[in-house]
Amino acid sequence: MQNRFIFYLLLAIPFGNFAMLRFKRGFQLIRFNFFEIQLYKNYLHGDFMDNEKVLFSACLVGSKCRYNGTDAFNEKTLEILNKSEIISVCPELLAGEPIPRPACNIHGGDGHDVINGKAKIIGDDGKDYTENYLKGARKALEIALKHNIRKAYLKSKSPTCGCGKIFDSQGKNLKIGNGIFTALLLDHGIEVISLD
Repeated sequence: MQNRFIFYLLLAIPFGNFAMLRFKRGFQLIRFNFFEIQLYKNYLHGDFMDNEKVLFSACLVGSKCRYNGTDAFNEKTLEILNKSEIISVCPELLAGEPIPRPACNIHGGDGHDVINGKAKIIGDDGKDYTENYLKGARKALEIALKHNIRKAYLKSKSPTCGCGKIFDSQGKNLKIGNGIFTALLLDHGIEVISLD
């Protein structure tokens, strides 16, 4: 166990918080071993910096940043890591929202309508979070553009990251539409793929 601890600690040094996220989860599930070893191998061989960069919702790579403090880890992360460098973001955290936080949904349209001032993002506490969520989505877009992202894998059904279908204003049924971050990415020609 001590040797394994040292390995994760060494891994954390070159990759900072992203690697520390894997370090903290590594003791819980064996499935993370491949992810961490592959990441370290890419770094040692210099492959990591040459790979195409793709964007992921932070919850999909295992960050417990969802509104209820959970993650939405998806095995697709491991497949993508073989050929790409992963940049992870959470627009809601970039907006300064806490964990946990009120569940929010779009009222009066979808993400495109929110951007155009025709719809709002309302929490289950009745408060209007529109401006905050827009701020976070725009910060996330800046990160995507900075890294020349052309493809993004985002969490399905979310008012920020949902693509194609999002929850309705009551958060119970699905409706056609995109979240606000997805809408911004699409407006900038970035491909968005939805993952559960």
